[in-house]
Amino acid sequence: MVAALRRTRDNARMAGRKKDGGEPLDITVRILQDIREELRSLNGRMDQLTGRVDGLNERVDGLNQRVDGLTGQVETLTRQTEKGFKDLNGRFNHLLEFAGGLYRDHERRIRSLERISAKVGRAKSR
Repeated sequence: MVAALRRTRDNARMAGRKKDGGEPLDITVRILQDIREELRSLNGRMDQLTGRVDGLNERVDGLNQRVDGLTGQVETLTRQTEKGFKDLNGRFNHLLEFAGGLYRDHERRIRSLERISAKVGRAKSR
C-alpha cells in the first residue's frame, strides 16, 4: 500500500505534464490503475495465504485421524485390561475357595486324627 501512495504522489507531479505533447495525463485514471495493481498484488498474497491455510487444515485433519485411531486403541486396551482384571479376580477367588477347601479338609483330618489319638491313648491307659 505504501508503494501505491508513492506512485500516487509521483503521478500528482506528472499531472501537469502532457502526454506526447498532447493533453494532460489524467491523474484519477493513474491512481485507480495503481490501486488496481496493488489489489492484484494483495489478491496474490491472499491466494498464497489461503493455500497455506488449506495445507494446515489438511495437516490438522491428518492429526485428528491419528488421534481418533489412538483413542480407539486406548479404548481397546482399556477394555482388554478390565477383562484381564475380571479374569484375574475370578481366578484369585477360585484359588481362595480351593485353598479354603483344602484348609477345611486339613482341619477335619487333624481333628479326626486327634480324636483317634485320644481314643488310642484312652484305650492304652485302660
